[in-house]
Amino acid sequence: MKKFCVLGEYDKDISLDKLLDNLQPTKHMEKERLERYDDALNCLDEDDRIEKVFVVDTGHKDGEELHCITQSGIIFILNRQKHEAVSYSGLVTILIARVGQLERYRYKFSEYTRRKAIQHQREGLNI
Repeated sequence: MKKFCVLGEYDKDISLDKLLDNLQPTKHMEKERLERYDDALNCLDEDDRIEKVFVVDTGHKDGEELHCITQSGIIFILNRQKHEAVSYSGLVTILIARVGQLERYRYKFSEYTRRKAIQHQREGLNI
């Protein structure tokens, strides 16, 4: 199983609008992930924002990740090194969160975000 260790909360603000406008995908963004990206964008609320950003170590050779979680339960995963070198670059993948995925961050998300994750799971998104 892939290592997943939350190292803590990221201490810099990340704007969802800038994230969406300036993302530069890494080589990992393949066709399947691009389709998920489109699905995820359809799940975003019009006035959505990033609720919390975590620094995560997955043991990947390219280093730590930033997991940017929106109020609507969309998780943008960025390569931390690439993001910090060239702002808003390094998109690794996007997840449409299920409840179990939110729970592994050990953070009390808003009730709205939890309800959206339940809805994603019921609709069979990101399975």
